[in-house]
Amino acid sequence: AHQATLSDDGRFLFGCEEFNLYDIAVYDIIDPSNPTSVGYFQWSGEVTEGNARVHNCQIRGNYYMCAYYKAGFRVFDISNPYLVVEVGKDETYRDADGDGTYDKNVASNYGGGWNVYPWLPSGKVLLSDYGHGLFVLQVDSIDLPAAPALLSAVDVVGGVSLQWTTSAGNDARGYSVKRSTTTGGPYEYVATYLVNPVYVDSEVDVGTLYYYVVVAFNAEGESSESNEASGVVVEPPTGSPSVSPTTSPSDKPTPSPSTSPSTSPAPSASPTFALSRNPSAKPSSVPSAKPSSSPS
Repeated sequence: AHQATLSDDGRFLFGCEEFNLYDIAVYDIIDPSNPTSVGYFQWSGEVTEGNARVHNCQIRGNYYMCAYYKAGFRVFDISNPYLVVEVGKDETYRDADGDGTYDKNVASNYGGGWNVYPWLPSGKVLLSDYGHGLFVLQVDSIDLPAAPALLSAVDVVGGVSLQWTTSAGNDARGYSVKRSTTTGGPYEYVATYLVNPVYVDSEVDVGTLYYYVVVAFNAEGESSESNEASGVVVEPPTGSPSVSPTTSPSDKPTPSPSTSPSTSPAPSASPTFALSRNPSAKPSSVPSAKPSSSPS
């Protein structure tokens, strides 16, 4: 481990590993005495473009902004720690003068991006580089995801099974389920950080009618709500029937599956948002930034 940063809510710890074993690790520390590993992630070109080392990263809102030595400035959407996606970059090492031509190759050695500072009042981000000095970068916001659709609820023994259609496009990082005992709300969250468009709500009271909506989310916030669906918990049978049937069925009914499908839909291609600097500036100068359309 080299450097670590907490998410704004203090629940997740993101740690950089400088020795090029796994790059970045995520831990759930809701119980600090028993941290749980969530997973690992690396920059988008790790396999196809080169094995770069990460140095220091900082969190601003739901964005994780990283200085890679040779892979330059990388921005990740960490709104769902279980599905982290790279959404922006600036090639501060390979294309330091911003002319669109890669003058260097990504390698696993040191030299290049060192640290980032993303908290200027202007919203601009500073990146320091071993060989090219200071970069001033403008990070524009990404689009909100579209609302999930076709939410349905099925009553099952001990819970309500929900299913919906994924958000259109590729801006959603996950889904949250909200519930109410009154149609139209107000709703309360019952699940979040969901990756697949299915959920079984088992924290329910038998015989109570519940109303549900689902929202998609990413680093910029939540989508509008899906359609509303309702379900009531079925009470399990309490005993054997008093009268036996005169004939027994030849086949036993097949039990319902006890778990959700194990396969996840393949994530669609990651969107990229603009990172602006003056392409005509020389490496030793401070590139100027384009105005932000809507900084987060």
